[in-house]
Amino acid sequence: MKKHVYYCWLLCMAIFLPSCQNSLKDDIEELRQELDVQRKLIEALQCGSTITGITYTDDGYVIVFSNNSWLVFDEATPIVSRSENGTWLLNGKETGIPVDDTQNIPEIVIGENGNWFINGSDTKIQASIQESCVNSVVSDGENLIFTFTDGTTVSLKLESGQSETTNDICLPKYLYMLSDTRNDIYVEPFIRRWRPSIEFVRFTSGTPFLEQSERYVYIDKPKAWQTITATLYNQELEKLKSLTSIVRLGEKSVGDKEVYVQIIGDSYVQGAFFKDALLTKGYVPNIKMVGLRKVEGEVGQYDEGRGGDRLQDYFSVHTAPTKAYQGFMHPDGDYRYYGATAFWINCHKVMNGDTGLAYTCGRFDDFAIRFDAETGFLLQPQKGDVQYDNNQNSFVLYDGEEWVLVNKDDFSWSFNYTKYLEAWNLPKPQFVGEMLGLNDFRELPDADFTTWNQQIETMKNSYLEAVPDGKFMILIPCSTCGSMNNDSGTFTLLQNAAMWRLRKNIIDTFDNRESEGYYLVDVGITIDSENGYNKNENGVQTGNPHPYPNYPTMGIPIAAFIQYHREK
Repeated sequence: MKKHVYYCWLLCMAIFLPSCQNSLKDDIEELRQELDVQRKLIEALQCGSTITGITYTDDGYVIVFSNNSWLVFDEATPIVSRSENGTWLLNGKETGIPVDDTQNIPEIVIGENGNWFINGSDTKIQASIQESCVNSVVSDGENLIFTFTDGTTVSLKLESGQSETTNDICLPKYLYMLSDTRNDIYVEPFIRRWRPSIEFVRFTSGTPFLEQSERYVYIDKPKAWQTITATLYNQELEKLKSLTSIVRLGEKSVGDKEVYVQIIGDSYVQGAFFKDALLTKGYVPNIKMVGLRKVEGEVGQYDEGRGGDRLQDYFSVHTAPTKAYQGFMHPDGDYRYYGATAFWINCHKVMNGDTGLAYTCGRFDDFAIRFDAETGFLLQPQKGDVQYDNNQNSFVLYDGEEWVLVNKDDFSWSFNYTKYLEAWNLPKPQFVGEMLGLNDFRELPDADFTTWNQQIETMKNSYLEAVPDGKFMILIPCSTCGSMNNDSGTFTLLQNAAMWRLRKNIIDTFDNRESEGYYLVDVGITIDSENGYNKNENGVQTGNPHPYPNYPTMGIPIAAFIQYHREK
């Protein structure tokens, strides 16, 4: 109640005392910020949310809650926690000040020298001169305790096994590398939190390094079956975790026989991130790429990329005029689904120069010719063919003589790779890779992966039923989403945390299961979060948050996988 009275008083003063308006506006804004922080904390407390992650930045930190909300604090609000050595950490940095177990919340003040002091001891860490509505955030190992300027506190539980000081790394068992080519491994994609002032990663290997830094290792002469070990250390040089991967070497530009490859995915595939490695450079000779959409600038090469799509979109039946058709969902039984009539009409419009529809309805040229440009219906339908008639807002079935109205619920629908190949008369690809997950999870730091994992299993099983000797690749997507300094306002720290969880889920769930048909190809570790994105002259990341400068390197692990496994 006191806060609301103060707020009303400020508003009245702003009206009657114009000379004080600027000062009062600042006070009002400060109060709004404090109320917003308190509101988010109370909402999280009321719905039983926990703290699922704390990510440090160059000038503060981000606290993520299990209800998918978050708070951003700058250096004006110190976060204090207990180290394993029984000392206080401030903003993730060691202070050397011993923890007093008699105190749940230590006294945190700014000393005369401008440093933070904990219980009267100088941390040697300079404090920010900015004011903050929160005095401090303290972790006791089980809870985060927020103390406000008026002395009130709010306490929220840390997720089981989660604290702001824990870090982790994850790599698959095998890393696919290409002979006589620079193969890149970046630390940021496979470390849970990139905090080079607190923890760091070092590499050791029997294969020589071209170059190594705190951020990356480059290997231009990889050796088959050599190991690469990544070790996570803390500031005291204590080993926190060590992982060893085995190099599987693909010999580039070797192979006289044709090899059929398909890549399924989102805007990364739409933009042909694989093109340089698989097609332009000739690393995979005699390659025939399979799909319904032409690879831009290539003759007779296709993909299955659709910008903005999630895995679940490949398990959906699309009927919208501008939702890119995907040919994998079909009715069970002797039926095949060929998409919406309005969609194929739009594809013909793109073929005739309508660039406004090109992103979703373009690149289908070689298959859109099977449909009437005016009606969108198949020119030579067969009995059992199904389409969606947008003029009648209904599904229709060709009964051998004419199209008749039917209901979607008259059928049971499923992902059917065999029908996909048969419906479009496509060759069986020996290699299929799916590159999905970014649109599914990048805004969900506490996502449940159960359904996604099940759909991956269904996709894999359906493909192997059609191509029993095929290789199904799970292409590990990016877990670094660019710079926080970007012109679109994208909250990349949150996205990085969310995508690292997906990365770990993929490795934990599907690695070491090759006997079941799962092969992991780590595309994500090739992405340079610092220089892999387009930036302007001021260093601000511009345009779509896609690592376009890294596209040529992202395709190298895929090329290495194909070359390693292909019949020479």
